[in-house]
Amino acid sequence: MRRLRFPAAGLAAALSAILATSALSATPAPPPDAAPFPSVGTYEDRAFPAEELVTRGLACNVIASRLSCHDSQKQADAAGAAESVGALASCSPPLTVWMASGFTGASLNYYDYPGWQNLPTSWRNEVSSWRSGCRAGRLSDYVNGGGNSIGLPAGDTASTMPAGWDNRADAIYRY
Repeated sequence: MRRLRFPAAGLAAALSAILATSALSATPAPPPDAAPFPSVGTYEDRAFPAEELVTRGLACNVIASRLSCHDSQKQADAAGAAESVGALASCSPPLTVWMASGFTGASLNYYDYPGWQNLPTSWRNEVSSWRSGCRAGRLSDYVNGGGNSIGLPAGDTASTMPAGWDNRADAIYRY
């Protein structure tokens, strides 16, 4: 067997160069792809493209990757309680985000958990208030949960977003 010899200074420089470009010093890998937002939803027992529904100013529920929309938050909460089953039913209210401050305007109610879910395209950079319900959550400023994120403690609400977070979220996570 033949032994290779390296000068000590050369070996140290080579190791340093390898480590500088290796995974040991690289930034973490991006998170896995988030669950896709449903492509179709229902409103008044009729099917519509999801993007059309979420731009109408409705209160929409995301339950088991299905989208159902209602005229008011009160109607959405009642329907969500009736539609959710098992562990989902025991955890109400859901994680909800609104397009306007003060819990007004269109809303999305997330009953699904855990995992990242991208907001619909028309909702990205539009969230202005939230309530977390019985489970904590997070909002990320990049799709798939990448970029920076902000925690939403369980049982908490915010009628306005913290400084720097109004109209910034692209993805949502419910623990």
